[in-house]
Amino acid sequence: FQETAQLTQSTKIATAHHLDDLSETLLFRLFKGAGVGGLAAIPIKRGNIIRPLLFVEKKSIVTYLNYHKIKFVVDLSNQDNLYERNYIRNELIPVIEARFPNFRQKIGEIYQIIRDEEVIWDNLCLSLKDFIYHDNFDSIIVKKDLFRKDLPIGLLRRFLRKTIVDFQIYENILNMKAIDGLIAFSKINSGNKEIFKNKNIEIISSYDNFIIRKTGKKFHKTVKYVKLKDGLNFTFNDYLIKLSLSRDKIDKPMNGCYFKSIKDCVLIFRKRRNG
Repeated sequence: FQETAQLTQSTKIATAHHLDDLSETLLFRLFKGAGVGGLAAIPIKRGNIIRPLLFVEKKSIVTYLNYHKIKFVVDLSNQDNLYERNYIRNELIPVIEARFPNFRQKIGEIYQIIRDEEVIWDNLCLSLKDFIYHDNFDSIIVKKDLFRKDLPIGLLRRFLRKTIVDFQIYENILNMKAIDGLIAFSKINSGNKEIFKNKNIEIISSYDNFIIRKTGKKFHKTVKYVKLKDGLNFTFNDYLIKLSLSRDKIDKPMNGCYFKSIKDCVLIFRKRRNG
């Protein structure tokens, strides 16, 4: 989209996110344990990307398209309830809507309140930026100085959560219990102790500091092109990837990627990119 915008000298990219998308995302984030800020996950505007339909219900859009005989595409994967978002859309939301028919409008109002209040919280967290510094690839929180300020617990939780989420960029993994565990360790200034670790990051309490560092596998910038072929095994960075043909119906794909039979299909393997 960005490349097309440059080629056409366009200053805005409008996406088709609508109120149903917003409702699904808010519920999905709520069930995943996101913080308040994480509930307002789809911004109205981000850079040159705008979402003019964000507060319009999907049924209104479809009605308009049908009335004007405008064709549109439905992604068949939207019906697959193995994906959690689809399960929310296809199974949970009809039950909610039957009892609370205006719930989407209410979620839209909550979203706008959260977005406005997040500006205030962001400014408060920004005022604490001097308590963080970076050492190579690590982020360091100077806990001995930060916790002397006797900050309100709400702001302290916000600051710690935001710092950690910003560090790992893409996954929100810390619940309130974990954050409160960090706060408890702020009073312990002796020695080094690992207080949190998962496949992406680890947090170490080291004397006067919290050290946040990545633990996940490192990916090179090299891109690999692979043609789909039965029995092909190859490596991509630290991973061994195996391709095999299955003639059986796959009901619950749990540990891999599955494709319908596509002749002469080429897969492109690369590291994650923002967006």
